[in-house]
Amino acid sequence: MKSIFTLIFIILSLSSFAQYFKNPSLEGAPGVGTMPEDWYIDREGGVIPVVVGPWPFFPPPFEIKRHAYSGNTYVVISRRSAANMGIFGQELAVPLDSGKTYTFTFQIAADEYESKAVGIMGKNTTDPNEQGEVLWTSITYYDTDWRRVRAYITPSRKTKVLTFFPYRPESEKTARMILSVDNFSEIRKTFKLDMTADYLCSPSDTGSATALASGSQAFTYYWEPGGYTTPTISGLSAGRYKVTVTDGNGIERNDSVDVKMANVTTGISTYPISCYGKNDGYIQILADGGQSPYTFTLNNTIIQDSSIFYHLSPGDYTINIKDRNGCDGAEKYTTIENIDSLILESIEVNPISCNSAIDGQIILNVTGGTPPYLYSILNNTPQVENIFQDLDQGSYNYKIDDRHHCIIEGNATITKEYRTCAVYVPSAFSPNGDGLNDVFRIRLQERVTAYRMAVYGRWGEILFESNDPYAGWDGKLKGVAIPTGNYTWMATYTDIKKQLIKQQGSLTLIK
Repeated sequence: MKSIFTLIFIILSLSSFAQYFKNPSLEGAPGVGTMPEDWYIDREGGVIPVVVGPWPFFPPPFEIKRHAYSGNTYVVISRRSAANMGIFGQELAVPLDSGKTYTFTFQIAADEYESKAVGIMGKNTTDPNEQGEVLWTSITYYDTDWRRVRAYITPSRKTKVLTFFPYRPESEKTARMILSVDNFSEIRKTFKLDMTADYLCSPSDTGSATALASGSQAFTYYWEPGGYTTPTISGLSAGRYKVTVTDGNGIERNDSVDVKMANVTTGISTYPISCYGKNDGYIQILADGGQSPYTFTLNNTIIQDSSIFYHLSPGDYTINIKDRNGCDGAEKYTTIENIDSLILESIEVNPISCNSAIDGQIILNVTGGTPPYLYSILNNTPQVENIFQDLDQGSYNYKIDDRHHCIIEGNATITKEYRTCAVYVPSAFSPNGDGLNDVFRIRLQERVTAYRMAVYGRWGEILFESNDPYAGWDGKLKGVAIPTGNYTWMATYTDIKKQLIKQQGSLTLIK
């Protein structure tokens, strides 16, 4: 099975078309805001103005001290941002044709510690307001020496002017750039050479490679190793194969192509179901190596082109992958875990305590699911507390929602105790074990909060203390019965009207 990757090589052709940049070595008088003869400033801007260098008169660190690559001078352009950069260019003697490919070389250099990249734009006029067409951008270089770069441009329209600008790739964090340009070659028409090769699924002699030159001329081919003379060669093992292509003018170009092992690799990300009993888990497969597109198989039954399998239930899964050539990746295994069911363990409904109160309560106690939980009644704003207080008599729809939006819904009814809202305190009790009046307890007929009740001895010592409105004193201190006599009690609490109440009185213990 063939996996094709394309490398585009440009072969220079000694065709009838060739033209030269005027003043290609950019000779002129050094200075700021000037240009060598036959060149012009298309846009002024950047960290420093457009300069003909060398020009060592800027303050540090912007001195332009570099020697020209060819001749005596060169052009320096800079960039501060996409909207603030220097651009220079030249109007060509012969316009470039639409759809044709051209090539030429030039030298670039940058300041120390600055990355450098250059772009070429095609225009029809020297008007700086004309929106040009970006024809080519270089890779980023980081050395400070002059470097020869070759540009390949294919205008989509007839092009009369070429301009040059500092280019910032998206991968570069800094927008600041100072760039020197020098020594342009002639412009020539070119043709393309497409190089393709196999990815082998396993060590074998089944690979092939192709070198296909495009154009109307006749081309000859010579491959090493093997001495093949055809554009396509086959029966190859993994390795590098070199080819020499010769055009009808006798110009040669040497290039190479690699026949590689596919080495398809697989990574898996597994996502659980959202709620107990659902089948909305999914598996995402990350494929690499070989040649896309890939085919993905789940449990040897579901085959698809998408790398994500949706609508999966909890369980174990086997994943297989093939690339476009049928090369397999290693079989992978994963599990979608089940999650606990969201369960309402209990619901406490406390009625309204007395006639004039509005103190009904609903308490929802849940387990399972995925915390945190949100609680709501009557479609009101959800809350994180599981207690709803100060409810009036009536029916209430409640809803419990966990982090994955698993939901429990139901209904609870608040009733009312028809009695006077009051607090009754007995004046005596007889803890003799006969089951009658054995415990001293304040009797509340309304729901109170912040409750505290204490019983004191003759000398003010605490004999009993509690924050539970339903707790009472059995007449003992640390398990030992207290003698008969008179004692003092005191209670504090907040009533249904949100008032802080303090009550106290005397108590007689009798046997």
